[in-house]
Amino acid sequence: MVWSGLILSIGGLAGVIAGPVAGVLCDRTASRWGRRRPWAIGGSVLTSASLLLTGAADDPVAVGGAWIGVSVGVAVVSAALTAMIADQVVVQRAMASALVSSAQAVGIVVYTVFVVAASVIAGAVSDRTGVRRAIVVVAALIQAASAVMILISPTFIGTAIAAAVMGIGYGAFMSVRLALATDLLPHAEHNARDLGIVNVSVNLGQLLGPLLGAGLVAWVGGFWLLFLAAGILSALGALMTLGARHSASSPAPDPAER
Repeated sequence: MVWSGLILSIGGLAGVIAGPVAGVLCDRTASRWGRRRPWAIGGSVLTSASLLLTGAADDPVAVGGAWIGVSVGVAVVSAALTAMIADQVVVQRAMASALVSSAQAVGIVVYTVFVVAASVIAGAVSDRTGVRRAIVVVAALIQAASAVMILISPTFIGTAIAAAVMGIGYGAFMSVRLALATDLLPHAEHNARDLGIVNVSVNLGQLLGPLLGAGLVAWVGGFWLLFLAAGILSALGALMTLGARHSASSPAPDPAER
């Protein structure tokens, strides 16, 4: 468990660094394929190759090195794809964000159905009503409630129900929070850089989560404190989102970036 936490944390740190750097370079890229596509494709290739290396590795050091490649590749792809949404989508940003968020959850079958359904529904509602912040806040509180449910009923059935509730909250949160972030971007020419910084918040969870989680579990000899901390942090995230304020409408998409 110690090795797993260390490897995941190192990979998270690599993603925290790679995301903003890739965003800045992406903004400055000039190619026949546009600014974003070369980075999205390159990041995807790096991620795929690193995943293959992870599967072939047979010692912790090799696994850690390959996982760093995975984390960097995912960070690069995220910076490019989220910038594409900001560049090219104006009216249906939440729905576009929902599709991106849903794809990230496909590999987790325990609650994928609920993540995908909540992402699409929340994205559609947000685009039609123009409501972003309120949906993000409610979604964060739903995730906090799922942690409380596990604390109250730590059984298989209780955990399964809590996972479904968490999937609903996570799906709605990830789709609309990205749309909210794109609404707040101040300068179109720096979209990838700014969204790279936004994506750091996700990578920070991958960096700190395994270490803190392992420490909390070892401290109390169980998982109850871990779930309690997760619920508290989700609630705090909801409160912090209340301070978000919309900027002026984003400019029309650049035809060259389509």
